[in-house]
Amino acid sequence: MRTLYSITFPHPDGGSTVIDYLDVGGWWRHDFSADGEYLEAVPTDARSLMPLGGDGGPSLVYELRKCAEAMGAAATRLLGPPGKALRRDRRDVLRRLEWAVSEAWDDAMRRLEAAPQDDEAAVARASRAIEFMRASRELARSELAG
Repeated sequence: MRTLYSITFPHPDGGSTVIDYLDVGGWWRHDFSADGEYLEAVPTDARSLMPLGGDGGPSLVYELRKCAEAMGAAATRLLGPPGKALRRDRRDVLRRLEWAVSEAWDDAMRRLEAAPQDDEAAVARASRAIEFMRASRELARSELAG
């Protein structure tokens, strides 16, 4: 069993949640206390990524895109039932990626519009976020259509 993708979500109390996608086991959620104590591991699905993303729409888009790319690369190497399950789960991640871009788009546009025009770095950061989200949406749509 191999971890194909992992993302850590820190909690305000100091604890954290780690969501892993395993090549054979699918999605797993691991919870840790503020002391680093391992609390539990439970099977889950891609929906568990959504509430953990909080206000970070662009960062959730980034993580979902990285996840979809990792799953796509692994799916081409796996044959049989694990590969079929991985491709199904990847489609779910791509659908959630498309949703996350839609949810974060208005906020990203407001950031671009609010960036001081004389602050080239702020304008560039906001523009890169928009371009990344646009490319992510196109990736999701083309992969889902194919």
